[in-house]
Amino acid sequence: MRVLTIVLFTLVLHKVFAQNGPGGVASRNGSSDLLLWLSSSDFAADGYQTGDAINSWTDLSGRVANTFISNSPQFTPNVINGFPAVEFESNDEEFMEGMLDGTPTAPLTIIAVANFRLDPQPDGTGQYVFGLGGGGNNQASISRQDFNDAVPHAYYSFEGPFTIPTRSVGPSLSANQWYAIAAGYNTIAPYHQLYINNASQVIVNDFDALPTWDNANYSIGRNSSGLLTSYLDGDIAEIIVIDRLLNDAERNILFNYFSAKYNLSISNDLYMFDDNAQGNFDLEVVGIGVEVSGSQSVATSAGLNITINTGFENGDYLLWGHRTNLNSVNDFDITEISEILDARWSRTWGVDVTNTGADLTVDLSFDFEEAGIGGTPLSASNYYLIRSLGAGMGWEIIATANSISGDVVNFINLAITDGVYTLATEDIVNNLLSNVNISTGNGPAGIGSTSGIDLALWLDASQLVGFNNGDPIAIWPDLTSNTHDATQATGANQPVYIANALNAHGVARFNGANSFMAGSLGASFNAPFTLFAVARFGQVNQGADNNDYVFDLGSPGPGTLGTKASISRRRNNDAILRTNRYYSFQGDIPQYGPVINGGLANVHAFAAVYQLRSPYHQLYYNGALSFSAPGNTAIISNGVYHLGRLNNTSDVNYFLDGDIAEVIVYNSVLNSTQIRIIQSYLASKWGFNLSGSDLYTGDDVVNGNNDLDIGGAGRGLDGDVGVSISAGMTVRLGTDAVAESFIMFGHNIATNSANSTDVNGTIEERSDRAWYFTLTGNIGITDSITFDFSEMGLSGTPGDPNNYVLIYRSGTSGDWSIVATASDTDGDQVYFTEVDLTTTGNGFYTLASINNAPLPVSLLSFDAKVVTEGKKNLVLLKWQTASELNNDYFTLERSMDGKKWLSMLTIPGKGSFNGLSSYESLDQNPPAGKVYYRLKQTDLDGQSKYVGGIKMVTIEYEEMDVNIFPNPSTGFVNVLSKRGILDSAELIVTDFTGKEMFTKSLSNEYQEQVQLTLTPGLYLISLKKNNHLLYSQRLMISE
Repeated sequence: MRVLTIVLFTLVLHKVFAQNGPGGVASRNGSSDLLLWLSSSDFAADGYQTGDAINSWTDLSGRVANTFISNSPQFTPNVINGFPAVEFESNDEEFMEGMLDGTPTAPLTIIAVANFRLDPQPDGTGQYVFGLGGGGNNQASISRQDFNDAVPHAYYSFEGPFTIPTRSVGPSLSANQWYAIAAGYNTIAPYHQLYINNASQVIVNDFDALPTWDNANYSIGRNSSGLLTSYLDGDIAEIIVIDRLLNDAERNILFNYFSAKYNLSISNDLYMFDDNAQGNFDLEVVGIGVEVSGSQSVATSAGLNITINTGFENGDYLLWGHRTNLNSVNDFDITEISEILDARWSRTWGVDVTNTGADLTVDLSFDFEEAGIGGTPLSASNYYLIRSLGAGMGWEIIATANSISGDVVNFINLAITDGVYTLATEDIVNNLLSNVNISTGNGPAGIGSTSGIDLALWLDASQLVGFNNGDPIAIWPDLTSNTHDATQATGANQPVYIANALNAHGVARFNGANSFMAGSLGASFNAPFTLFAVARFGQVNQGADNNDYVFDLGSPGPGTLGTKASISRRRNNDAILRTNRYYSFQGDIPQYGPVINGGLANVHAFAAVYQLRSPYHQLYYNGALSFSAPGNTAIISNGVYHLGRLNNTSDVNYFLDGDIAEVIVYNSVLNSTQIRIIQSYLASKWGFNLSGSDLYTGDDVVNGNNDLDIGGAGRGLDGDVGVSISAGMTVRLGTDAVAESFIMFGHNIATNSANSTDVNGTIEERSDRAWYFTLTGNIGITDSITFDFSEMGLSGTPGDPNNYVLIYRSGTSGDWSIVATASDTDGDQVYFTEVDLTTTGNGFYTLASINNAPLPVSLLSFDAKVVTEGKKNLVLLKWQTASELNNDYFTLERSMDGKKWLSMLTIPGKGSFNGLSSYESLDQNPPAGKVYYRLKQTDLDGQSKYVGGIKMVTIEYEEMDVNIFPNPSTGFVNVLSKRGILDSAELIVTDFTGKEMFTKSLSNEYQEQVQLTLTPGLYLISLKKNNHLLYSQRLMISE
């Protein structure tokens, strides 16, 4: 496959002209040539369950051409490649009807993804998937004829008018096989064009006049005249109507969209990243390309927009898709380039380039709003396009961004090949990848921090201190520093505290009549955000006109667009049979989820995600994704929230009869890995089972009820949690962990101490607090496990790392075994690196000490900081010892990545000395970027160990410190540095495929002339030092 070059000229036009229809063909703006788009996945989004009757089907085109009459076909989940379908039974005469916003005319294209079940199909019947525009003699349709026709079970369509041949017949269609069918109606011969799975079909008896239709009515599951013999016995996944013929490029891209989404075999398959081996990038596959009949020039997929610029010839394509329901920030798996980058988007796109000739140029941009997570990018120079060859294969930087337009990051003049791409930043603090950073801290399950930046609200009934059973609750304190407390000043309306209600924890009980609490998240609180709640409902079945509200955010009532979010259980007089279902107003649209079993014996965990793009509302219920609702706008609320009641005083029946245990609101979108870890934390803490994947078994009675300070790390398909903290222990996952791999841990010791009673052999004592670990999947080698004495509640300062070990036992009793010896100590922390937990597996882990020789050096401190001398940045390294025993010397080591170390210098020790000693050294020539330092101590018998941990500093060079001229050049360039940083730097020249054409190591500090051996043309010239890019520009070599 040839290399694709990306050049950006139009920076913001995609905001207006983005092609966000199916496959990127047409736009969903309500005024494009996309007349109708019905997708069965929309019903899963609306919370439909197996066998639910479907009364209406929402049009996604923006034209609101919804169905309005229905004889209720059924919803069936997981029918085709994990997606649902609408099931039609011909014996029950099931169908749906709707109306386009105007009578269609040719040219027109109708597309359907459907399955016919009857074999054989009865004589005299026509199995209609779709009929449009009139009676039996003049409609555009996709259907299958009976077995007695000349071509049994063949595709056929009526096209009218009645005075001309009306039945166009295509190939035979097998039963119980899914087809993607595109029927085109033209104004000139051939009037009917047919493609099945992207293969052109021969039409028999094609009519010989312009097709016309009487009206805008359409039918699904029967023909539009309502013939009793026309009902479908089969399934429909998707229907699309476009007000023109598709050109060949659009058709190829659209069928590739179907192929990826539904796992269909098609002709001219251009997209390889939907394969299992390539990572299943099946979602929102779109493309651009060119054929003789026309082009598809622009498309957008979940935040990545690409537009044709130049160089595309017939047969050239670029297709891309992703695999993440939710976008978020990943600061974990870019260690291969961690000396430059801090984090990346969790959403990645598989990009497949088909190039038949010359190099191609396109526009490329990342749109924060379209990606769903918001945020405002700041400095273009801090954002990077990065690429991986596949899962677990590492990342490489492709280019630095060139400009920012609003919330869009743009790139220019790139060379890319097939691969997995996303956006990254080198400064996550000042150049965000979302609206806020989700930190690793003291939040639920170690996700987020109570500092109030990423956690907006945390109400935890187990932390209601000083309450006795039955006490009224006037104030429920917010555990974050935001103090967004829930309050109720009126005694008659206060919920009451019920002690030992759930897993020995108390809850807040609401009486279903008049008790509620209210608070505020600020003057406004808008998407994106993530809402968690743990609750139970007192009524086994909801009463008439009685919605039980757990949490309600936004303005009163559902009438204002995009101002409301809620978690509640639906009343029992619902006309569309949603009794006892999860129920929420997302904006002004009701969303229905799974059945919520009532009674206080049933506990429920909800996680509702509200993002800035469709699907605007996603629900994770008891650990599993329940629905993804498209909605029509992002939430913009006034910040007022209520517990136990709808935020509307006129609806007197909308009070909660039940308990609330915990409510958590994050200021951003969490990825599904974070959500699953938090829901496992909630299930363990409150003592209920998850119907989805429960990642933690340490809360089981047989394992000792380790329900305290539960944390977790893991890798999912759409995001990672690389680091987690629990009561003094920090675990960092290794980068070789595969998808769907997790570590969850918790303990049952509230007050810690040293324990010497149940250890033996070489183990002297251990931390009484031990954590139960549950391992799921293949977690690989754990990068590090760190114990913090003060956070663990232990006194003293750790000394020689060789005296500390990580120990393990499988159950609550038995002997402990040593898993690993500490690699370092620093302050009151003990570090274990590259720990293999897979050989021991689930069980208890903790910190222990063994009897070893005394530490030769008692180190008080080791520090590194950047200082300036004139115009140069230097690094001052200082350390102190309280005493030394047989200390020969210290060695300072330096690294650019924290893994590969070089010795800088040695400094003599003081042998044996009982007193304070101070040392310092100056690194005169630190490399650019992040620089790591460590200190090794060697005693007189040659034994050595590292002390003081690892210190990191960042060395910055001034902008435009480097200049390369002349440009254009006739074959030589001068390289200048005002601060003398050229010594040992590498000058690299590449062409725009990325191929290196010239390299040279420089030897002078301030200026050097370099003769280039290059043919005339345009190149990219770069200067690197210590693998850090110092400067880059385009260079023209002239004759």
